[in-house]
Amino acid sequence: MTEKKDDLIVDVNDLREPLEEAATVHYYSKHQVRINPRWWALLFQDVMYRNIRRDYVVSSTHERLTIRTVWQGIDSRKVKDGPPNIFKTSIESGDHCWEWGTERLDLAETLHALVVDQLKRGVLPDDMVLETLFN
Repeated sequence: MTEKKDDLIVDVNDLREPLEEAATVHYYSKHQVRINPRWWALLFQDVMYRNIRRDYVVSSTHERLTIRTVWQGIDSRKVKDGPPNIFKTSIESGDHCWEWGTERLDLAETLHALVVDQLKRGVLPDDMVLETLFN
């Protein structure tokens, strides 16, 4: 598998983090491949790579909500059981923020679309039960 960065194509196998290296933080590409911290930093600086989607919705309470889905490349789970959550979908409104993590790009895109759809139908963020959609 290869990753394209600008016009440079790099073999991902050359960038994988050595498994014998005992790191407390693991870094991943969009394709769930473990990569080394330097390659992650390079990818993270690329806004086009990092940002998956952004939408704006006016809620039923007339607040302007920003829905963002981004690649973090770092597992954001508090309990490290199962696949790493390397994508984050969030709803931001003033000083409130709701977040959900997913492990795959296709799930992140689906989750984003579901959040936008529910907000447009008048469902408030506190009333969303999105975790059950992926079980």
